[in-house]
Amino acid sequence: MGRRRSRDDLFNMPVIELWLITTVAVTLPLMLTVSGRLRFVSDYFFLILIAQVLVYLHFAPSVAARDADSGLRLQYATLQLWAIVLFEIPLYLLYLNLRARVARSRLLGTSRLADPRWGRSVALVVGASVGALVFLVIALRYDLLFRKIGDALAPAQLAVPMGQFVLYRSFIEGAPLVFGVMLVDYFAAKQFQSRQLQLILLAGLFVVGLIYCWFLLLNSRLGTVRFALIVFGLALYWRSAARTVTRIPFAQLAALVLVLWYCLTVIEAVRHKYVPGEPELRWAYFNPLYSYGESQETRTSTRLNGIDFMAQMTPAARADGFARGKAWAVPVFLTFGQFFASDVAEQYKLSLMTNAKSYLMVRYTPIVSSDPFSCMLTDAYGNFGLLGFVMVAITLAVLYAVGSAALATPRSAGGLVLGLFALTHGFFFEQEFILLLTGWVKVLPVLAAILLVNPLRVRGLGRAPRALGSSMAL
Repeated sequence: MGRRRSRDDLFNMPVIELWLITTVAVTLPLMLTVSGRLRFVSDYFFLILIAQVLVYLHFAPSVAARDADSGLRLQYATLQLWAIVLFEIPLYLLYLNLRARVARSRLLGTSRLADPRWGRSVALVVGASVGALVFLVIALRYDLLFRKIGDALAPAQLAVPMGQFVLYRSFIEGAPLVFGVMLVDYFAAKQFQSRQLQLILLAGLFVVGLIYCWFLLLNSRLGTVRFALIVFGLALYWRSAARTVTRIPFAQLAALVLVLWYCLTVIEAVRHKYVPGEPELRWAYFNPLYSYGESQETRTSTRLNGIDFMAQMTPAARADGFARGKAWAVPVFLTFGQFFASDVAEQYKLSLMTNAKSYLMVRYTPIVSSDPFSCMLTDAYGNFGLLGFVMVAITLAVLYAVGSAALATPRSAGGLVLGLFALTHGFFFEQEFILLLTGWVKVLPVLAAILLVNPLRVRGLGRAPRALGSSMAL
C-alpha cells in the first residue's frame, strides 16, 4: 500500500507539471528554428535572449521547485503558463513580424560592410585605452576593483569623488560597447587590408579587453558570459556580411563553450579565495583543476530562478493591489535626479533601497535580502501585474528586431553603433525592466563619444541575393 501511494504521489507532483510546461516553452522556439523562421546568424542575439528566457522562467524554477511547498509550486506553474501566453508567444511573433518589416525596408539583398577611417580609428583606440587605464587607477586607488564586498560597497562608492566615479562607472557600463566597436573596426581593417591599422586596433583591444576581463573575473559570471557571447556574435555577423561563413561554425561553438567553462571555473575560484584589497590575481586561480574547497555559493537553480520572487509576491499583490509604478520611483530618481539632490540619493544608497526589487520585496514578500534573485519580468509584474509581461515582450521585440537589423545591414556607421548599443544594453534578461528603460543614461557619455569620433563608414557591396541569402539563413 505504501509503495502504491508513493507512486501516485510522484505522478501527481506539481514538479512534473512544471517540466511539462517547460517542454511546451522549449518546443515553441525549437519549431521556429527548425522551420527556418529563426536563423543562427541573423537572429543570434535574439536566440541568446530566448535561451535566457527558458533558463530563468522554466528550467531553473522547475529544478528549484523541488524545495518549494505545494502552494508555491502552484504559483510557479500559473506564472509559467501566463509567461508563455502573454510574454513568450507575443515576443516571438512580434519579433518575427518586425524583423520581416525591417528587412523589406532595408533591402537585405544588398550587403553592407563597415569601412575603417584611419585617423578616427586611432583616436578611438587612444581614447578607449586612456579610459580603461583611468578606470584601473580609480578602482585600485579606492579599492573598488573587487565589488563583491556586500553592504560595504555603497559607502566605498560614495567615498569616490563624483567626477572620478562617473569615469569609473562609465567604463564598467560602456566597455562592452567600446570593445565591440573596436572589434568591428578591426574586422573592417582586416577586410580592407590595412595592416598597420590592424595592429593599432589590436593594441587597443588588448588594453581594454585585459582590464575589463580582469574586472569581470573578479566580479561577474554573467558579465563574463555576456562579453564572450557578444564577441562571438560580432564575429558571426561580420563573417556573414563579408560572405565568409556558409554553415554553422560548430568548431567555433565548441571552442566558445570551452572558453566559457574555463572562465566560469576561474571566477568560481576567485570568488572563494580572492582577498579584497589584493590587486593581483594569483596564477593558481587560472588552473582549472584548482581546489578551493566546498562551495558556499547559492545553488545555480536558485540564483537563476526568475519565477520565485513573482510567485512569493503574488498573494499580497493581489490582495493589496500592484504597485502601479511606485516601485520604479527610486531607480528613476537615482538615474536622473541624483545630480540635483545628492544628499537624498546618498541616503537611498546607504539604505540599499536603490532598485525596484527592494520596494517589492519589502511591500509584498517575506524575503530578506539585499539583492533578491529576479528577472526582467519581476518589476514589470510587481508594478502592473500580468500586463507587465506584455510590456516587456513588446519592448524586447522592438529592441532586438531593430538592433539586429541595424547591426547586420546598417545604413550608416552611426546606425551600426546604435544597433550594437541596443543589443548590448538589452542583453541581460536578469536586469530589471526599469533599467532597460532608463539605464542607457549611464552609457550615454560613452555612446556620445563613439558617435562623435565616428571611426567607421558604411559602404555597400552590391546585390548578391544568393550568396547573402545562404549566409543569413544559418
